[in-house]
Amino acid sequence: MEYKKGLIGMLIIVNILLSVYLIYLDITKQEGLCLTGQGCKIVRESPYNKLFGIPLAWFGLLSFSLFLAVFIADYYKKIPKYILPTISLIGAFYAIYFLSIQAFLIGAFCSTCIAADSIALILAVLIWHDYYKYGHIKQIKRR
Repeated sequence: MEYKKGLIGMLIIVNILLSVYLIYLDITKQEGLCLTGQGCKIVRESPYNKLFGIPLAWFGLLSFSLFLAVFIADYYKKIPKYILPTISLIGAFYAIYFLSIQAFLIGAFCSTCIAADSIALILAVLIWHDYYKYGHIKQIKRR
């Protein structure tokens, strides 16, 4: 189980770094590495890339930094066990939402965004697997 905790921590840090990378590209107005051709530029220049005039990468940095803090607090058992899975589930819903926006509204994909959203989904699966496996969710027994 400890290796899984380490993996979860590393994935959260990777998403923090991806957010910092996207912020850097926004600030410097650089194209950056895009594995989907021009998709990254299209996504980053779309009106869906901002919330209240702030690029979503800043919200990603804040969200994943808070996620890391909650993960550390959970690791040291300083918070109730349901908080980390709940936050991971919220992150997974946002990941699906952002991937849907790219697919259905923008019509283009950003490879860095896909990576960050995929990691958010993987985090939710790993965290909920632990939550269920170690008895935090009571299994319903059929009679």
